Amino acid sequence: MKTEAVLNTFDLAWADRRIGATQAPRRFLDYVVDGRSFYEMHGRDLISVLGWGVPAEDDRAAERMRSGSSDLDGRTAIAVCPEDGDLLCGAMSAKIVIADGEVQWTELAISSYDHLAGAWSHESVLLPHAPQLRFDVTRYRDVISTRPKTAFQ
Repeated sequence: MKTEAVLNTFDLAWADRRIGATQAPRRFLDYVVDGRSFYEMHGRDLISVLGWGVPAEDDRAAERMRSGSSDLDGRTAIAVCPEDGDLLCGAMSAKIVIADGEVQWTELAISSYDHLAGAWSHESVLLPHAPQLRFDVTRYRDVISTRPKTAFQ
């Protein structure tokens, strides 16, 4: 008898970056996984790619999230530097796999670029409250497609 795996819930909600004295305030669309803030779960100074960039970049980021297309060494950036969104500042990335009616974020990592070696490195990230991230594909894509517009729109 095959057991059905439980899927995580996926939503978006406005959140504010934790800031220090020299950091830019940033409002962004946080991923809400099983009712918990993804930003709070990972605890790093990296924010979602959605909701805070210029409209064209926000749309490109949303499309990468929906399709699983890569923008970083065969991976998809899901959280980036809140100062400028530059991947070379470091990012949280995942392999986004879409199959059998679900979206999986696999191999979560902090990705950084070594300029001397000319290569990316990926340090695994474990999220104790969400060891695996699997979402219903229809709900996931709908949430991203109907997200609130950025502050620039």
